[in-house]
Amino acid sequence: MAYEVLWTRLLGLIVGPTTYSFSIVISTFIIGLAMGSIIFGWLADRMKRVFPLLIFTQLCASVLALVVSQFLGKSQFLFSKLICTFHTSFSTMILIQSIVLFAILIGPTLFLGAAFPLVNRIYIQSMSDFGKSLGTAYALNTVGAILGSFMTGFFLVPLIGKENGLRLIIIFQFSMTMLAVIHVMLMSQKRTGWLLAVAGLCFCGVLLMFHFPSWNHELLSRGWYRDFDVIEHELKSTGWFDALWKGPTLLAKQRAGLEVVFHGEGIGGFTTVEKETTSLGTVEYAMFNSGKADASSHGDRSTQTLSAHIPMLFHPHPEKVMVLGLASGMTPGEVLLYPIKQLDIVEINDQVVKACELFFTPWNNDCLRDSRTRLIIQDGRNHLALTSEKYDLIISEPSNPWMAGLANLFSLEFFQLVKQRLNHNGIFAQWIQSYEIDWNTFTLLGRTFTKVFSDGVLIKIGPVDYLLVGLVNNNKLLNWPTAEKNLKFACQSTNVSFAGVNYLSHLIITEDLKGLFGPGPIHTDNRPRLEFLAPRKLYFGSLNVEQSAADKRRLSPETREVLEIAGNSDTMLDLVEFAASAYVPLFSVLKLKDLQPKQKDRYMKILRGYCEQTLVPTYGILGEPESKRQCAGIQISKIKQKFLIDDSRPVDHYNLSLALIAAGQTEQAVQELRTTVSLDPFHERGYTALGLLLSKTGSLPEAIQCFSRVIKISPQDAEAFKNLGMAELRHGMIEQAIVNLSKALQIAPDDVGIINELGISFLRQGKVHEAIQLFTKALRIKPQEAEAHHNLATAYYQG
Repeated sequence: MAYEVLWTRLLGLIVGPTTYSFSIVISTFIIGLAMGSIIFGWLADRMKRVFPLLIFTQLCASVLALVVSQFLGKSQFLFSKLICTFHTSFSTMILIQSIVLFAILIGPTLFLGAAFPLVNRIYIQSMSDFGKSLGTAYALNTVGAILGSFMTGFFLVPLIGKENGLRLIIIFQFSMTMLAVIHVMLMSQKRTGWLLAVAGLCFCGVLLMFHFPSWNHELLSRGWYRDFDVIEHELKSTGWFDALWKGPTLLAKQRAGLEVVFHGEGIGGFTTVEKETTSLGTVEYAMFNSGKADASSHGDRSTQTLSAHIPMLFHPHPEKVMVLGLASGMTPGEVLLYPIKQLDIVEINDQVVKACELFFTPWNNDCLRDSRTRLIIQDGRNHLALTSEKYDLIISEPSNPWMAGLANLFSLEFFQLVKQRLNHNGIFAQWIQSYEIDWNTFTLLGRTFTKVFSDGVLIKIGPVDYLLVGLVNNNKLLNWPTAEKNLKFACQSTNVSFAGVNYLSHLIITEDLKGLFGPGPIHTDNRPRLEFLAPRKLYFGSLNVEQSAADKRRLSPETREVLEIAGNSDTMLDLVEFAASAYVPLFSVLKLKDLQPKQKDRYMKILRGYCEQTLVPTYGILGEPESKRQCAGIQISKIKQKFLIDDSRPVDHYNLSLALIAAGQTEQAVQELRTTVSLDPFHERGYTALGLLLSKTGSLPEAIQCFSRVIKISPQDAEAFKNLGMAELRHGMIEQAIVNLSKALQIAPDDVGIINELGISFLRQGKVHEAIQLFTKALRIKPQEAEAHHNLATAYYQG
């Protein structure tokens, strides 16, 4: 049972900590044990000497457990490839996972299952005491199973971790088996030479097991079962055999620039913290639980801060506040900016607390050392059920509901517990995400919330994050005058900028939750629909809530009045300023030509502050050409300044090239891209960007070489074949262009851009009929495609 606990925790990091994954592991384990019991029970009835068979099976079990543990710890890339290949069909993916895990675990579980029937066969000496002997053996087996599970989960893992825990269990099993071998040999008076040989074998085995299993904790810190899109090209271009043997090496390349500065295992799960120094020299931290990012010092800042400020701003006199989920501590830290008397932070994982104290204090207002804070290491739901405290405000920020065990923090009974613990004018804020979820799952969660909190609001607090705000009793509507009064507390934040509150009206999706979510099923403890529905949507992508709720948006007259006022440029600048401070740039919502001189100066000041603090993901988000040029200049200066300390990282030269392109400095950008690919010969994006720039400047032969290199790195990249084909077409290599564009079309058969380029190639070759067929196909896929219409007209004209 110790193996089961340890392998289940390990596989949660590899195939995902969902209800389905745990069910697969446990059922596979039990099936293996059952098969072992049947097979070796049958053998025991046909053998006179059963004890040697018991020794043999347990020796095999320990050795195979070592092999399986080492393999599983190195198998992230293999399982990521499996998930990437089959994730479009959930049932197929689960079936393949089940088959693969069964093949991996069947060896050790088969031999572990042999123990019970063989021990019974040895222990039961006569029919007269058959019942007593069998009952005693069964009782001892049951007690051992319970102790194994309990000791491993509550002591072994928290004290020494999964890796060392497996070593200890394997060494214990192997040593006990070898002692039994030596005992048998002594009883049979074997020669001393044989005894020494066995003792030497035992010593070598234990020595080996002290060093294995050995895993790369930096790779295990990230859940590649979920983040496989980051390595999708590598997964698709790598064969299954290479995925098995070279997977850790391939994953290690993706870790360039990242450092795992903390990893801790506790009763509540596996927690890690990654440190990254950006190309601007900014040090950022991210916290992961079970491989899934749950908090960071810079990313998700709008979500972490608004989860606190929205309920705190709209409550007239909050005195007692509870926050469920500590994470980075940024949300509790923002709560402490207000004049409250007590803050209860409830966190189940003590390792999260340690990580928070060590790395996130600069961003969380040192919340854990504040005299008003009470840290409660406890399951949030149990705390609400057992405490007698009443709160003015409760903020719930658990991780995603697809993670096993967390769906009970989104159930009807949980929301009822929350309401019981709220004071008369209390407010409840529940975080909900729109990624890895579809509309049916989103509304299932929303309907469940609305069953308890009929008066409430849905507010957008991040690019893919929302807050369900439940209002109790007299709080029927958001009180905007109260928010204005509390603004002075929010302005103390060092994480985000609050220049006003009216801009928050732009973030409100609806104040009619019942109308938005409509009738339908809900999630309860008895019918845990969400627990089984959410994991099926893990690879769904992001849901556009605004689009789905467009015709169901309902706002109160008070909010509409605020929204009308909030349409002016000054209030929109408040929104832009907040978004920039939270690293969620919204500069494109304003046009410089529409601003007054003072407003333009403020806009450019916000822009400069943003560009000095964070690496711009893409310069297209800045909208105005002047904004792009100014920001690019700042980024160029900051990156070059970092180069005075360290200029060895390819990613920094690549980011500098992007800034140079935005600034119009093409020659310098080409030089930086050459440096990028010289430092990293497998830098796919570097070769692609270099090829595109060279194509624009007319250096087509070298551009063709760059795109050819990309194809060698990623043979299944449709965009690479498309770029190569386009470069060859412009260089007059029509035959070769058709070959590569045809390959691109095989990989991406519905890509209108590829279809048009291939059609043009056929047209230039004089194959009008083939060109017409392709242009017609492009229009079927995208009827409004202007280029396809033009190309089709040209083809008919030439024909």
